[in-house]
Amino acid sequence: MHPSLSTVLPPRSLLQVAIVLFVWASLLYGRALGYGFVYDDVVLIAENSALGDLTTLPEALTHELFHFAEGRRATPYWRPTVTLSYYVDHLLGGGAAWMFHLTNLISFTALGLGLWRLVATRVGEAAAWAVTCLFLAHPLQVEGAVNIAGRTDLLCGAALIWTVQARGALGVVLGTLVACGAKELGALAPALVALLGAPGAWRASAAVVALWLGARGVVLSGETIEAAGPTAQSVREAGARATWLFTRALAPTALAPGLTLPPVSGAQAVLGWLAVVALTAAGLWRDRAGVRAGALLIVLPLLAVGGLATSKLRYGETLLVLPLLGLALILAEGLAPLSRRGIVAFGGLTLMFGAVSAGRVPEWVDERTLWAASHARLPDDPLIRLNLARSLLPESAAEAEELLQGVTHDDPHVQRELHAARAKALLSLNREAEALPLLLAASAPEEEAAWATSAACVRIPPASVAGRRHGETLCGWALGFAPEDPSLYNALGMHRAAAGDPSGAKDAFARAVSLAPTHPAYTKNLEIATAAAPD
Repeated sequence: MHPSLSTVLPPRSLLQVAIVLFVWASLLYGRALGYGFVYDDVVLIAENSALGDLTTLPEALTHELFHFAEGRRATPYWRPTVTLSYYVDHLLGGGAAWMFHLTNLISFTALGLGLWRLVATRVGEAAAWAVTCLFLAHPLQVEGAVNIAGRTDLLCGAALIWTVQARGALGVVLGTLVACGAKELGALAPALVALLGAPGAWRASAAVVALWLGARGVVLSGETIEAAGPTAQSVREAGARATWLFTRALAPTALAPGLTLPPVSGAQAVLGWLAVVALTAAGLWRDRAGVRAGALLIVLPLLAVGGLATSKLRYGETLLVLPLLGLALILAEGLAPLSRRGIVAFGGLTLMFGAVSAGRVPEWVDERTLWAASHARLPDDPLIRLNLARSLLPESAAEAEELLQGVTHDDPHVQRELHAARAKALLSLNREAEALPLLLAASAPEEEAAWATSAACVRIPPASVAGRRHGETLCGWALGFAPEDPSLYNALGMHRAAAGDPSGAKDAFARAVSLAPTHPAYTKNLEIATAAAPD
C-alpha cells in the first residue's frame, strides 16, 4: 500500500497546490471568461429558459440532457451532474456566460489536483508537477476547458480521479454517483477503484453503477431515441479510429467540434487493433496498478468512440480527456526514475504545448470564428459547413447559400437541417421558388420526411429554373425513404423531361407504371415519353 498523502503533504499545502494549478489553467484558458455561448452551449444554456426557473429542476434531472433544448431530438445522454451544474451556474451568475466558464476552469483544476495528488502519493511530488502541468496544457484540452458543454468530460474525469483516492465507502459512493451522472464512462469507476483505491472499495462503487444503470434505463425508457449499436463496419473501424485519436494525444493536431473521423482502410484497421491489444497487454503485464489504470482509461473510451459502443462516430477534442488522463498515469510511472534535471527538461514540452493551447483559445470567441477555423481544417465536412452557414446567415446570406450548395448527409435529420438552413439563405436572397421545396422537406414531422420530400418534388414547377435545378435531386432523395412510391417516379420523370432527358424520363415513368399499372396519368406520361424517346 502506498502511504496516504496526508502523511506526505498537509492539507494547507494541498490548497496551495490547488491555487497554483488554478493560476496555470487560468493563464492558458482564462481569456474564455470573457467569451459567450457557442456550439452546444447555445441550445443547452443560452436558449434554455428552464434554467431560470428552479421549479423545472426535478424534470430536468429526470430526463436526458437536451430535454429542454428546443428543436433537438432526444439523446441517450442522461447526465444529471452536468444539468445540476448548469442550474447552479445560472443561479449564481444570473445567466451570464462568465460564471459557466469559471465553473469549467474550476472543474479542470479539480481534475488536475486529483491527478497531482494521486501521482504525488504513488510516485513523488516532482513527477506529479511534471505530469499534471503537461496534462493541463495539452492542446487537446482546449475544447473541454473553453467550451461550456465540454465540462461533462471534466466533471467525469475529476470525479473518477478523486473516487479512487476516497478512503471511506461514502466517498466512493458519492464519487461514483457524480462520475456516472457526468458521463456514461463514469461506469469505469469500479475497475479504477479496484486498481488504485482502498481494498474492497470497488464493491460499493459497482453497486452504485448497477443502480445508476437501472435508473438510466427507467429515465430513457420514456424517450424516443434512435438505437446506435455496433455494426460490422463500426467494429472493423474501431481499432484504427481509436488509434487515430490516440496518436493525436501523442502528436496533437487541432481537431474540430463534432469531428467526423476519416475513413480507414483494412490495413489500418488491423494495425489499429494490434495497437489496442498491445496497450491492453502492457497494462496487464506490468505489475503496476498505475499502468493498468492508465491503459484502461485509454482503451475503453477510445474503443467506445471507435464504434463498439456507438456507430455515430462524431466527436471532438473532449473525447480525449479521459485517454489523456490515462496517458498521464502511465507517464508518471515512467518518470519515477528520472532525475530532477530530466523532469525540468520535460517541462519544456509543457511550455510548448501551453503556448499552442493558449493560441487556440481565441477560436472559441464566437460561433463564426469557431466554425471558420473548423472549416479551414475540414473544408468538406457537411456539419461544419452547416454550422458555419448558420453563423454567416445574418450578415452574408449569399456566402451561406454558397457553402451549402451540393452538401448532403446520410442522416435524414441532418439533411433536413441542411434544407432548412439553405432555405433561409434563399429567402434572404429573394429566391422563394427555390426555397419552397427545401422548406417543405425541412418542416415535416420526422416520420413524414418522405411525404414532405415527395410533396416538394411534385410541387416544383418542372419548367421553372427551380424545377430544373432541384426537382430531380429532391425526388432522388425522397426515393431513399420511399423506394416503392410511384408518385415519386412519375415526378422524377417530369423533371427529367423538363431537363431535356427523354430517355431518363421514359425509365422513370415506366417504373411508376410498374408500381401502379392502372393509374391513368402515369400510363399517359409513359406513352408521351415513349413517343419522345423511341427505342
